[in-house]
Amino acid sequence: ADPGCIAIYTDPKNTPDRLARLLLEFGMANRKVAVVEEIGSEEEQCWETDLVSAAEKQFAPLNVMVLYPLEE
Repeated sequence: ADPGCIAIYTDPKNTPDRLARLLLEFGMANRKVAVVEEIGSEEEQCWETDLVSAAEKQFAPLNVMVLYPLEE
């Protein structure tokens, strides 16, 4: 069963790029991801991308990662 959207609060050890790499290893390439970084600051940004691109990017701290299915 597809869990739909999943939100993950990250930490300095389990960063969005690290989690994206792990998810790809587990065969979850059929997901898109949104990462909101620097939550609550003037530098807050939202990135929407695929897991492959997220695995290659370094994100600022204080973020949440949302996984959701690719649109068919």
